[in-house]
Amino acid sequence: MDKTDKLIQKILNEKLDIPEHFDKAIKNALYTEEGKKAVSEYKAYLVRRKYRLRKIVASAIISISSFSTICAAGFVYDRVWYEPKTYSVEEIKQVINSGVSEELKKSLISEENAKEIAINICSNLGYSDIEINSIKLNNDISTDNGAYYNITASSDKSDDIHINIDGKNGELNDFRDENFENLFHSNNIDNISNEEALIYSNNIIDCLNYNKEEYEFSDIKKETTYIKGVATDLWNAEYYKVYNGIINPYEYINLDFVVTNENFAIMQVSKISSGKFENDLINISQLDAISIASNKEKEFTNNKISEISVELGIRKMNNYIYMLENNLNFSNISLDLPYSEDISRKVWIVNVKNKNNMNNTTNNIDALKNSDKQYYIDCSTGNIIGGQLLYKGK
Repeated sequence: MDKTDKLIQKILNEKLDIPEHFDKAIKNALYTEEGKKAVSEYKAYLVRRKYRLRKIVASAIISISSFSTICAAGFVYDRVWYEPKTYSVEEIKQVINSGVSEELKKSLISEENAKEIAINICSNLGYSDIEINSIKLNNDISTDNGAYYNITASSDKSDDIHINIDGKNGELNDFRDENFENLFHSNNIDNISNEEALIYSNNIIDCLNYNKEEYEFSDIKKETTYIKGVATDLWNAEYYKVYNGIINPYEYINLDFVVTNENFAIMQVSKISSGKFENDLINISQLDAISIASNKEKEFTNNKISEISVELGIRKMNNYIYMLENNLNFSNISLDLPYSEDISRKVWIVNVKNKNNMNNTTNNIDALKNSDKQYYIDCSTGNIIGGQLLYKGK
């Protein structure tokens, strides 16, 4: 058993308040071979779905960023590199179990309002005779000054519905019906096209009361999953949050559903938000961004730039350019090495291609400096807040 396994086991033994399906999966993995196989598949499923892990036991070992700072155009930082601040198991447990402060409660929707929202969503999805079985207000340890209502409900179709409502804005964070497999017969799944599935998907988004003007459809695809041992067509759709016409790749709605007898049945819905987006003004022009990236490129290589392009986007801060500047070897990175992944910014994404470049995935610093790159130029401050290797074909 490695250090992480021991930490997880310790947390489980201390009875932290975590979702019961995660608790069961992890415990099975720790104590039985079949459980280990099952949780491995379950983790793969979570990765594939990019399911939000923000309130599970893994939160206890996440590093929380703490920047050394100066103030520039409303954005607090002086460099991408920073010293990480970590929290112990005891500190995480204290945050989870301490309860929501009275001051924070003043800024939240009421418990009755959260119940009404949950009942309305269930009703829109075709459930009736809906009853709220339990409701609990929890601290949201993944965000600053946040909280959520964890609600369980029963209805004519299911006695095990789980709903998570954002305490700040009342939006649905998660929806899950543990009796999903009993809502239909796998032999009665409709054989429909992507275009038809998209119609059902858009109807579901309407039922969940999301503002469609704030989200843009990204992708829908059919996957085969096994339900009660029968191969079943499961549809997966994603809708990304849009800010002034710019898609935020770290904020989106993910849903899984089946279509049977011209009706949909939802497996799960998740509103995923990875990191904090700071939506500042655009003070830096495209030409300025190109100039900043070009000058930095000249510090790395004597190769002439053969092609340069720029587009507006949202990206997270990272340490890629910092490591090139400081000749830090990527192949020797420690797992404890800190890098920023908590804040995303509006950036100019500058693609720089060189003549005679060494474009490959090697970790050799000289090779990477001479390779094609993407630079993330902060639209508000002009600072380089990250980048990545520009692979062939991009």
